Amino acid sequence: MFKNARLKLTAWYLLIIMFISIAFSLVIYQGLMNEVHRFSRMQKLRIERILPPNPTQPFFADEDLITEIQQRIIFGLGIINIIIFLTSGALGYFLAGKTLRPIQEIMEEQNRFISDASHELRTPLTALKSIFTCYNCDSSICGEERYRKLTSGRTRPHIYYHCTRGKNRICKEGYITEKGLIKLVIEHINKLDEDQIIIPDKLKEGMEDYKKIARDTLYFNTNKLDEDIELTNKDYAKYIMNQGSMTAKRELVKLLPIPKRLHNRQLIA
Repeated sequence: MFKNARLKLTAWYLLIIMFISIAFSLVIYQGLMNEVHRFSRMQKLRIERILPPNPTQPFFADEDLITEIQQRIIFGLGIINIIIFLTSGALGYFLAGKTLRPIQEIMEEQNRFISDASHELRTPLTALKSIFTCYNCDSSICGEERYRKLTSGRTRPHIYYHCTRGKNRICKEGYITEKGLIKLVIEHINKLDEDQIIIPDKLKEGMEDYKKIARDTLYFNTNKLDEDIELTNKDYAKYIMNQGSMTAKRELVKLLPIPKRLHNRQLIA
């Protein structure tokens, strides 16, 4: 679309420039030809003043010379107009691109926004999409919302993760529920050492809230108040996977040194 618009804008630039150029060329041509005819008349008058009039051999202007001069002027103006046409075409195409580039960038940004918004509307909000890959074909793992019919007749939404089949349309990798995938992540968190678990800076602010919840839970279960309860990164990471927001889960899992290839409902290194 923008290529056609660029060509059209270049054509308009050329049309305006060439109209002005040809108009000036006509004015220059007319002025030069007037000067040629004026010079011819002045030359005739000078000769007639120097030489006595001879009725048998009157003075005539050299029409061949005038025609040659006329042709040279036309040729010169034609060459100049061709150079102006080519130069204006190149500059016009460049300027048209510069003029349309901000509009193109805005349109591309708008199209990306519409595409992303449409994708988000079609795709459920899943916490762990695009983090894991398929063990069989190395395609990304995405989330898909499905509805399970209950005995009461109502439906309950469930999120399943599966291979996008972006690199292999016939990949046979199966599905896993979001709960099942989160369970696998927690199992691998339990296998990690404390110093291997990195809590993103933006999630560290929530550790105080988690400590408060842990203290309240401990007091509720044991009737003991422990203000100095020690909570590890491992405890907090498991809390995020169970109770955290989708964004928190994504940020955490991306930094965890755990296998991120899914195969037969297991995470494989």
